[in-house]
Amino acid sequence: RREAPPAGTTITTIGDRLASIALAFAVLDMASATALGIVFAVRQGVQALVVVGGGVLSDRIPRNLVLVGASLVQGAAQAATAVCVLSGTGGVGAIVALQAVYGIGLGLVLPAEVGLVPQTVSPARLQQANALQGLSRNMIGVLGPAVGGAVVVLSSPGIALAIDAASFLVC
Repeated sequence: RREAPPAGTTITTIGDRLASIALAFAVLDMASATALGIVFAVRQGVQALVVVGGGVLSDRIPRNLVLVGASLVQGAAQAATAVCVLSGTGGVGAIVALQAVYGIGLGLVLPAEVGLVPQTVSPARLQQANALQGLSRNMIGVLGPAVGGAVVVLSSPGIALAIDAASFLVC
C-alpha cells in the first residue's frame, strides 16, 4: 500500500465551498430565495438518491475510476452552470437541471472516497489519514465560503463557478 494525502479531496472541496457561495449569488441575481432553495434542494435530493447506488458501484469497480468519473460529471455540470451564469442564458431551470447532474456526481463521490482511504493508506496510518481528511474538510468549510465571497465580489459568480469546474479537472 502507498500513503496518499487527501489532495484531490482538498482541491475539489475548496472549489465546492467557493461554488456554493457563487451559486447562491447567481441564483439570487436571477430569481428569488425560493428558487435558490429549489436549486439546492434538487442537488442534495439527487445526491441522497444516488449515494446508496454509488456505494454499490464503488464496491464493484475500482474506486479511483468512480472518483474520476464523478469528478468529470461534476466538472462538466459546473462548467455548464458557469457558462449559463456568465452568458445570462438558460435561467433557473437550466441551473436546477445542471445542479441535479452535479448531485449525481456528488452521490458517487462520497461512498467511493470513504472506501478509498483504507485502500490507499496502511492500517497503521488509517486513523491519521482520516483525521487529516476531516481536518482539511473542516478548515475548508470555514475558509472556502470566505474565499468564495471574495471571488464573487472581485469578479463574478460565473467566474467562481468556472474555478470550481477547473478544480475537478485538476483533481
